[in-house]
Amino acid sequence: MRRISGATSYYNRVTPANPAARTRQIERQEPKIYIDITSPDVKEINRINRQMDQAGQAITALVIAVGSLVLIYNLVRWLCGF
Repeated sequence: MRRISGATSYYNRVTPANPAARTRQIERQEPKIYIDITSPDVKEINRINRQMDQAGQAITALVIAVGSLVLIYNLVRWLCGF
């Protein structure tokens, strides 16, 4: 259901407990840090992360394959009455 523009709900009209405590944006004086993605350390970390991702995917695929084989085996056993 779509609302009419300008219509507010009951919850939009509730005032906060302390209206003086409004959220203010905090200005930080810290300089922005940029990471050099061409450095050998960053490349090595990215390579290790990719290897970890591939290992996780391989384990997941293995679990799914073994689980489906077990399910098929049990289904055939149940249907054949072993």
